[in-house]
Amino acid sequence: MDLDDLFQDLENRFDSLLRQQNALASAQAIEVQFARNVPREFGGGGQRILLISPQIGSDFVAGIDHSDGNWWAFSCSTVRQFRMVTLDSVVPNSGRLTRTETTLGQLAHEWFTPIRLRLFVRDEPQGFDAQVSAVTGNFMSIGLGSSTAQIPIANLLAVRARFSELACA
Repeated sequence: MDLDDLFQDLENRFDSLLRQQNALASAQAIEVQFARNVPREFGGGGQRILLISPQIGSDFVAGIDHSDGNWWAFSCSTVRQFRMVTLDSVVPNSGRLTRTETTLGQLAHEWFTPIRLRLFVRDEPQGFDAQVSAVTGNFMSIGLGSSTAQIPIANLLAVRARFSELACA
């Protein structure tokens, strides 16, 4: 290999890295494809969902469902693959991609409680609606009817919030 070929190869690699960086900077959505074994309600069987105003954390992907406006957070264990999408012509005012080192557990600590959410947890075939009254340590306190339960945050597969159900307490 001569020096011209070496420099050409290095330039090509550098250009490729710049294109990837620009794609990340301009991404307004993430198309998420789920693993086949996750609950069907949020995309089991390899289904896909388009999340606008996306956020990628250290162990989760979150955003607003383009089709119904619900906010979702998915554990990375449920995601088979995802790709960045730019939607300038479809959703002109959607937010750009946010990358963070935050975990799903740390994100849960930022929620204003009480809050009504649909929770999907490990070893449960479907989600359930719950009133999250507090998030302390590694647990969420939830109300289920007249009883209260503690759920380990580590068991969360997905969380859905309907903006129509969010209200300040």
